[in-house]
Formats: sequence, C-alpha cells, structure tokens
Amino acid sequence: KNAREKFGVNHINAKIVDVVLDDSGNIAAVVTDKGEQLEADFFVDCTGFRSLLLGGKLGVPFKDRGDVLLTDHAIALQSPYSTPDQPIACHTIATAKDAGWIWDISLQSRRGLGYVYSSLHTDHQTAEDVLWQYLDDVPEHIKRDLQPRRIKMNIGYREIFWHKNCVAIGLSQGFVEPLEATGLLMYDAMSRFLADMFPGNVGELEASRKVFNRIVGESWDRVIDFIKLHYCLTERTDTKFWRDNRDPAHIPDTLLEKLERWKFRAPDDYDFDRKFDIFNQFNYAYVLYGMKYGTDLSSKTNRFGQGAHAQKQAREFADFVRAAGDRLLPHRDLIDHLKIR
Repeated sequence: KNAREKFGVNHINAKIVDVVLDDSGNIAAVVTDKGEQLEADFFVDCTGFRSLLLGGKLGVPFKDRGDVLLTDHAIALQSPYSTPDQPIACHTIATAKDAGWIWDISLQSRRGLGYVYSSLHTDHQTAEDVLWQYLDDVPEHIKRDLQPRRIKMNIGYREIFWHKNCVAIGLSQGFVEPLEATGLLMYDAMSRFLADMFPGNVGELEASRKVFNRIVGESWDRVIDFIKLHYCLTERTDTKFWRDNRDPAHIPDTLLEKLERWKFRAPDDYDFDRKFDIFNQFNYAYVLYGMKYGTDLSSKTNRFGQGAHAQKQAREFADFVRAAGDRLLPHRDLIDHLKIR
C-alpha cells in the first residue's frame, strides 16, 4: 500500500510461468498465469531458491558451498505455549545436537523451533526424533497437533548476481543456514547497495554490474567464513559432524589464515578493511573468545599495561548486569505492559 500510494508502484498479484528473452539474450518480459506479458528494461529476481530468472532462464550456475557449511536441511514447527502465562525467553535459544543445532524463538503466543542438520551425518527420521525429544516439556495434546515441515537448504550462492539486465536479490542470490540470521542482513545490505548504485543510463550498466558482482561475491564469502567460525572452533569430537567441522579440509583458506594470525594477536581493524563486511572484529571476537579461543598475548604484555583495571571494570559491569536483572520485569510482563499502553 505504501509503495503504491506514495511511489506509484504498479502491484500485480500473479504467478510467473515463463520468461521471454530478446535476440541479445536479455530478458524482454515475464509471462503470468493470467496471460499477461510484462515488459521492462530491468528485472530483479526475487523468486527464492528457484531463481526463476537468473538461474533458470539466464542459466547462471549455483556455487555450492556445502563442503564448508555442512548443514543442508531443517525441520521446523511452531508450538503454542502450554499455559497462557508460560515465560517468554527474551533471546533465541540455540542448542547444539549430534548433527547440527536447534533454534528456539519465543513469540507472544507461540514458539518457533527448528533443527538445522546435515543429511550426510544423520537421516531425516532421526533428525525429526531429535526435535521431538527437545519438546519433552510440551504436553502430548499439544504435540499431536504440531506439523513439522522439512526444508531442503541450498547452501551457497550464484556464480554471478547481476547478468544481462537481471539482478538477483534474496534467496535467488544465495543462502547460508539460519545461524546469525545472515540472510536478512545480506538481502537488506544488497538491496541498499543496488539502489545506491543503480545506473541512470545504459552507459553505466557494464561498470555497475562488475562492481556489484565483485562486492556481493566477496560479501558472501566473508559471511560463510563467519558462520564457519562457530563450528570449527568447537572442542567436540563425539560425533562425525563435529569432527568434520574441525577438519581444516572443510575450513576456507581465508578463515584459516585469520585463525593463524589470531593465535598471537586479537582481531583488529586491519583484518576487516572492507566497508561492506557485515561482520567485523567485534563479531569475530565475541565468537572467538566465547568459544575460548586461546590467543597468546604473553609476548605483548608491554602493550597491555592496564589488565588489572580492565578486570576491575569487568567485575563492576557484571555486578551492574546482575542488579539490573533483579529489577527488570519478566519478558512476558514487559510485553503485556507495552501492549496495554
């Protein structure tokens, strides 16, 4: 409604059933299930995993990165709360399992849950059983009505993202697993990028296309590095899934090089010199040291002379957080209070 009324967008609700190319290989029109042929100078492919325009009609190959990020399926469901006053968690709960991890997101009236797993390290039925076991606290009469949905995830991205007169945004461009909600970040960032650099005339097309393809490709590689960081630092060796994630053969060289540097110094600005990196030194530090990565700074003690002061500040901050937690409303009470207002 906002787009139509304020920006003159013509919104057509229809299913695309065909794509028409002109003699030069550009997209001339898309055909709807209502028989309409919609012509345009430029097309944005938002057709999801199908990539109907860029991948399907223009034939741009998909670059599979399942050799790095091993999770390729998810089983998802939505569960109502057992009681109307059941506590609501104010954060996503992520729980590692033998062949992946479970997300558990609390909303006002229900929880969204899912098991992200590798089909090379478990079978689909076992994965579903793992999710049901996680829901042991849910009463049987609620479980009976739950309908799990299995999702096949294509992990990777298109070899190029802007080809001819078509650019892909969203799942048609690429996807990595749900950890850290990287899809939302990438699709928002790349939409803004496209809008900012959209050419004003035909003469700009080729230069704009080259820059867009280079930056988007580099951004996807850096996102994959960051997600892999969560896995490859694990100390778990109890299942093949976790052992394979620790195997350098499944870790990108770009990430291995960073980890080698960070053995003796913490991440800094020099490691993240690209404006379009979605994750920077602070994001990496949170994961590195949350996973107890052992950076040895013993040879640099002369550079860090305020260790005692830093530890004192950390203790004071921890005390402040505990005190604040005692005063704050439970999350459900806070949401109910905001709704009433």
